[in-house]
Amino acid sequence: MKLGLTWEGSTGSRDGYTKVSVDLPLRVTTHRLDYARAALDTALRRTSILFEPSLWVQHNWHDWQRSVDFNYDLKGSIVNTVSLLPLRSDSDPLNVTLGNPDLRDSRSHNFRQAYTNTSRRKERTLGMNIGYTVTQDQRAYGYVYDRTTGVRTYRMENINGNYTLRGGVNYTMPLDRKRRFTFSTNTSTAFYHNVDLTGAETEGSATAQARRSTVRTLWLNETLRMDYRFGAVKVGVKGSAGWRGARSARPDFTTVSAVDFNYGLTAQFELPAGFQLHTDLTMYSRRGYDAEEMNADELVWNARLSKSFWKNRLTLMLDGFDMLGNLSAVTHVLNGQGRSETFRNVIPSYAMLRIVYRLNVKPKRRPGDV
Repeated sequence: MKLGLTWEGSTGSRDGYTKVSVDLPLRVTTHRLDYARAALDTALRRTSILFEPSLWVQHNWHDWQRSVDFNYDLKGSIVNTVSLLPLRSDSDPLNVTLGNPDLRDSRSHNFRQAYTNTSRRKERTLGMNIGYTVTQDQRAYGYVYDRTTGVRTYRMENINGNYTLRGGVNYTMPLDRKRRFTFSTNTSTAFYHNVDLTGAETEGSATAQARRSTVRTLWLNETLRMDYRFGAVKVGVKGSAGWRGARSARPDFTTVSAVDFNYGLTAQFELPAGFQLHTDLTMYSRRGYDAEEMNADELVWNARLSKSFWKNRLTLMLDGFDMLGNLSAVTHVLNGQGRSETFRNVIPSYAMLRIVYRLNVKPKRRPGDV
């Protein structure tokens, strides 16, 4: 069930314009599970009622060159029904998993405020934004390790305390009167308060619980770019640097202070017969990570050749990604708890031919339409 309301109209000054949109969806989901395994034969029925409202407010003024936006939405995540079963999975005797009938659905509140100031005459744009996300009853796996038996017992629990603060400022402007040179900067920051469960050790105690682990991470990033256009050619240089610092009061936590940076060249050419070529060459580097495999340099060259037909309705594009073959099939990242995670891709470099067709259909006019 969904109820929505939208209002828009002129407000305040002569060129002021405001739009307010509210959605009030109510999601009702019922799950029924008939489960039979070993000594457990049960039926489970659960109904989740999630109210997921959203609000969007936008105000424009100064001939639509300045605007303020505010967004809020609430999203829910339903518990997997199998996780609610009073089930003990011990097919691996040293790693036992328990169900948790008391698990609750989680909810995330998202807020975002943005401001934009554009000068069409000077071709300058200033943008600022700030956001906040908090999650209630997030689900996490923790375990208890029994030193007398060597058995790890895992159980999913609800935890609170997860939130993220983020903000950014971007600015674009021409550097010369002919506006051939364009400079842009983007500064962003984020603070992550990540709460999870980790292992706890015991000697046969049935009441032991997994430990709560809190990690605070600060991310700072600066991106600079300069482009130069002459005739049908546009070339540019770019660079970006970001610092990540992670701290925790957990005794076994390794403090993180690492830098990710990249720099490279971009180009765009108008070729004969209406072809366009876009290409970029970028060096991606990481330094300061505890896991040595994460401290790497990767030179990546991408390109796209495209051509449009039938008044730009049909476009053919040939993409080449990582044409030098320098990207590794193994990706190392740092998660919210400051741990290194590894992912494997089958094809790190590829070529792809795409066909895009744009279809614009105007509605037929009905009697009485103005």
